[in-house]
Amino acid sequence: MSSPSPPKGEYSPRPPSSLRSPCPLLNSLANHGYLPRSGRDFTQSDLSSALSQAGLSPILRAILSSPVFLEYHNSKSSPPSKPKKSLLNPWSLLFSFFGMRDPNQFNSSGVPVLNLDQIAREGIAEHDISLTRLDRSQGDFLAAQPGLVQELLAISNDGKYITLEDLAALRKRRIEKRMSEDPDKITYGSREHRISCTEIALVLCVFGDGKRVPLEYIRAIFEEERLPTKEGWEKRGGWWWGTLGLKELGSVSKTVREVVEWKAVE
Repeated sequence: MSSPSPPKGEYSPRPPSSLRSPCPLLNSLANHGYLPRSGRDFTQSDLSSALSQAGLSPILRAILSSPVFLEYHNSKSSPPSKPKKSLLNPWSLLFSFFGMRDPNQFNSSGVPVLNLDQIAREGIAEHDISLTRLDRSQGDFLAAQPGLVQELLAISNDGKYITLEDLAALRKRRIEKRMSEDPDKITYGSREHRISCTEIALVLCVFGDGKRVPLEYIRAIFEEERLPTKEGWEKRGGWWWGTLGLKELGSVSKTVREVVEWKAVE
């Protein structure tokens, strides 16, 4: 007889045969049961509710969770088909290129669902030159690589915090290193750079003050894929006020890009 699943909110390492994404935050939410611990068949409502546990505002949660439930079209091989019922679904008018769901991927109630590994679908949000993952051409680009995680943890100058400047410097080093090693195998332009800098901003804003994050929080998130509640982290409070909104995230992402000082050669 299989053991019962831990209660929602309690951390447990991922079960065998479960699915995970290249995003340590989403994986952490699954390891706490805010998303299905199996990583399978979660709805847009499930994803939005899970992101609320990271302190994101309702608008930012909608922007991050709604478009991905549109149907997937690989932008490298075929353009998206004309969205159906677009007037009833405004996300299909503006964000059809963010769809990650297979056609006819629904639960027993007819509600669209996703699996965590689909977050890594090519040409959407997953990108080469991650801070802790391999590139698609290198092999397993879903799982964190211990060597890259240790490189991330080592950038702290005082052993207590990792700052925006620390992360920006690592981002720039990773770009330069990978571009010098495999330039012909890498897809990394202005779009991918914007996404990667927004990922840094998300970590800074969710787990820090937008300028720095405690090193032990980063260790929990990237080594164990665990929310760092034991280390003292609390999600940003309030239903609206105090939560992380689009404007703040965009501002911090812009600062990260300015500090990195890298521009794609188009």
